[in-house]
Order: sequence, then structure tokens, then C-alpha cells
Amino acid sequence: NPAEMHGSLDAAVQRLDASPRVRERLRSAFRDAPAARGDSAITAQRIRDAIAAWERSLVRLDSRFDRHVRGDTSALTPLERRGFNAFMGTGKCGTCHFAPLFGGTVPPGYQKGEFEVLGTPATARWQGARVDADPGRAGVTRVPLHQSAFKTPALRNVAVTAPYMHNGVYRTLDEVLEFYVRGGGAGIGAVLPHQTLPPDRVQLTRADRDAIIAFLGALTDTSAIVSAPRHPIEWVPTVAVVPPNRAPSSPPAPAARATAVRRESIRSAAR
Repeated sequence: NPAEMHGSLDAAVQRLDASPRVRERLRSAFRDAPAARGDSAITAQRIRDAIAAWERSLVRLDSRFDRHVRGDTSALTPLERRGFNAFMGTGKCGTCHFAPLFGGTVPPGYQKGEFEVLGTPATARWQGARVDADPGRAGVTRVPLHQSAFKTPALRNVAVTAPYMHNGVYRTLDEVLEFYVRGGGAGIGAVLPHQTLPPDRVQLTRADRDAIIAFLGALTDTSAIVSAPRHPIEWVPTVAVVPPNRAPSSPPAPAARATAVRRESIRSAAR
């Protein structure tokens, strides 16, 4: 997706194929693949497979919530257990963030993901807000009903991945909950006629909200975080890496700016 990654798989194939070291690593990685035949050809499909394998390696299911589910009843505090019950019950968050990953991948097959229209505002205002200009799913499908529709993300590690929503408009989980308690965009003035989030106010007490936030913290498992690998010496990144506390000599070209990827956070209302 050029709009997201500022490139293409074809361009990636050409750049990676220029590195003998990368070709050798690829040959080693795919030596047991049925059709590999020991060759070191770099293809778009192999790049997809390699990225997908790495992303799957990031899935860790050893949060305190997971340990509780596996039978360690001391893994969660009473407050966190109350938060889970409020998340799945009164808050109705679990109607879109499906357990056990608490994302939008729909059970029981867990093969299809959901997109929702929430009315996410452009700025953090609780009155007179306006809908963020990002077209969301409609930017891909060109379908009007997909305007401002975004993928429902998993909430694993959500306590340590602020800011929230696709545009990073909310800095804390408490702000996110306030947005949903008010009925999404419809409750703060960012009105969309096709909002899929019910506009009704969610009846969560302050104690319920604190408990939900505590429960979300129990979904944290950062054991997959490792040091960033060094680039192969033959492959020079297009965008220079600027050391911390040191400003670049000139602004990067627009095409080289990384698109900010914001994780959309918790949803606290039923459809």
C-alpha cells in the first residue's frame, strides 16, 4: 500500500535482491519449504510469508489474564476481575472486542475482522466536536457506508500503547472510555448518519471505569519485545535514522515521512 508504506512489494523485491546477505538468509529461512528447492529467489510472496511469520511470533499469551484463565486464580486482583465482568457485561465492550484476544476478529472461526464507524473526532473535545477527516475503509473500497470505518484492534498491551484511536486523539484509556460512555461521536457533536456504535449513553459508574482500566492492564505481556535487528550492511534505508535528541538537518520529503499508525482502542457499547 503506497499510501501507508510509501513503496510497493515489487520495489522491495528489487532492493532486497541487491543484497547477497539477504538472499542467503532467505535461502536458509525457506530451505524446508515444499517448493523452495534451496533457491534464494526473493519474491513478493516470500516477503509476505516472512513478514507474516515475524508478526505471528509477536503473539504472546502469558499476560496475567491468560495465567488466570489457565487456572492461576491469584493472577488477577479483585479489581481486575470486576473490570473483566464490567467489560463483558455492563460496558458491552466484548460485543466488538471478542475474547480471548479482545480484538475484532469474529468468533468462532476467527478469520474475518470487523470495521466499525465510531465518529472519532479530529480533536479531543466533549462538545461541538467534528469527525476526523480520515476516510478510513472508504479510502480503499470507495463505498460511502465505509466512510470513517476502522478496523477493531486487539486490546493486548493496550495499557502500554497510547495514544489511542486511529488518529491518536485520546491520550489515556480514561478518555477513550469517556468517548464510548457518551455514545461515540454522536454524543459529542461528531455526528455520522451511519455510525455503527449505538449513540446511547453507557451506564458505567466511576468505579466500573476504574475497574475496566485495571483489567486492561492485566492484558499486558511484553515478552515478545526484543532489540531491533541491524540492517544488512548492503541495504541502506531510504529514510535516514536520526539519533535521539538530534534534529535532522532538513525536513524529510513528504513521501519519506512514515504514516503515523495509531491503534484504535476500547469500545464500550453494544451494536
